[in-house]
Amino acid sequence: MEWSPQDALKAYLHTLHLCKVDKDEDLSLGNHTNTTSIIVEPKCMEFISALAAGKRARLILQITSQGITPMTVSLAVAAKQSGGRLIVWINSEDVDREEKISKTLFVENGLDEVIEYVYGTDPCMLVKQLKNIDFGVVDFRLKDHLKLLKIMNFNPNGCVVVGTN
Repeated sequence: MEWSPQDALKAYLHTLHLCKVDKDEDLSLGNHTNTTSIIVEPKCMEFISALAAGKRARLILQITSQGITPMTVSLAVAAKQSGGRLIVWINSEDVDREEKISKTLFVENGLDEVIEYVYGTDPCMLVKQLKNIDFGVVDFRLKDHLKLLKIMNFNPNGCVVVGTN
């Protein structure tokens, strides 16, 4: 995988932009609302997004016990920037809640076309089907996280795997 500083920068800035917090202030005179944006301090997800996009990852996999998180958003940004796709494994118990979140957040930001959700109870079933994973994020809170790492089919030209906890 060849490094692209332009893709890394664009993904970093887009992820940082999505971390803005809109703060409404009620002004006593005129009773109108002034919206200001405050940029939150960068966390690891902006850097991970830049890393995935900079490596031009085409197949990005997230296996999480937490459902849709800011990490999911940052990986979707990277997938969009690199022209790839993001596959997210979510425990089937969280289907309704996760779909509501994704329909608003991802659609509003144009990220819905790069993300695919796989619901189930065993992430190993999904991992066995995927070939040439370029970038993976595995939640180490899952009991089978070591097994997942062993059975992943990585891109022979290089792969980055991030463990979260």
